[in-house]
Amino acid sequence: MKFLNYTDKVRTLKAARAVGTVMLDKIKLMFFSDMSAELDKNLKRFDAVKKDLRDLNFPELCYGILHPATLCVTYKGKSHLFDNPSDAQRFLQDLKDNV
Repeated sequence: MKFLNYTDKVRTLKAARAVGTVMLDKIKLMFFSDMSAELDKNLKRFDAVKKDLRDLNFPELCYGILHPATLCVTYKGKSHLFDNPSDAQRFLQDLKDNV
């Protein structure tokens, strides 16, 4: 959403942080300060890899996106950072092959 008044934006972000989880019709809403279209595009590059990671269902595997657009995959206590989805996909394939 776009705020025309900066004060309203700051108040909304503070309120969302204070509440914790904000739900709307069983959908979790997340609030971030500002995000450019370019950053959104870079984040979406990892969508397929994140879906594949979710489908693996390995108990020792966790992942997330670090700012600005780096995929962090932690497996068996070791973290791996990826700026490029194709590198992450190769890592994912190695995980599948070795298990």
